[in-house]
Amino acid sequence: MDFEGGTPGKTVVSDVTFIQDESREILIVGASTDNHIVLVDLKTFATRKMNVAPGVAESTGGRSRNVEWAIGTDYVWINGGESKEAYILKISGGISSAVIHKTLTDISAGNMLSVDNYERKRAASLAQQLSIVQPVVPDGPVVTSSTPTSSLEAEAPSSDSNNTQATVGIILGALGLVAGLGALALVVNQKISATALANMPPKEQAADLEEAKSLGSKRVN
Repeated sequence: MDFEGGTPGKTVVSDVTFIQDESREILIVGASTDNHIVLVDLKTFATRKMNVAPGVAESTGGRSRNVEWAIGTDYVWINGGESKEAYILKISGGISSAVIHKTLTDISAGNMLSVDNYERKRAASLAQQLSIVQPVVPDGPVVTSSTPTSSLEAEAPSSDSNNTQATVGIILGALGLVAGLGALALVVNQKISATALANMPPKEQAADLEEAKSLGSKRVN
């Protein structure tokens, strides 16, 4: 990696971090002896060396340099304790896209910690899901489906059908009553006529019978 200012037999690599997502696997190496970092594409093993503070002498002052990837972003934080600076490296794509995005000043030396706000990520994911689920309005006519009724429901007559059947039954009952009364009246009249005939004298009975015969059908010679 060819870091400068090192002592033979002494390791100058101070810290490393990895960028791992759907499209990238990048190793970033920082040294405590100069202002350079080295980026390694772990898919192709291509390398790139960058100076994070070209206008400053060795910014760590011999102390360890910390590098930290902000998980889920394109940014890597790099500290410089001696110069009280921190450098924000932006890598939007591969190692060739790496640039110093911003330099922060008056930053005390210390360790860096990347914190991921999972509550915010869950809220953003939920909002995205809700925005995807939208009511579907059909372009054509709406077709509604009816729920089939059970066999008991199908066999049960409706209230209108019950009323109609009751009305028909009343009418038929009234007609039967009228017919019965007519038959009863006919029988009574026949009995009255037979009784009156039996009480008549024989001559009058013969006259009535002759008259009854004349009212019937006659035989024509």
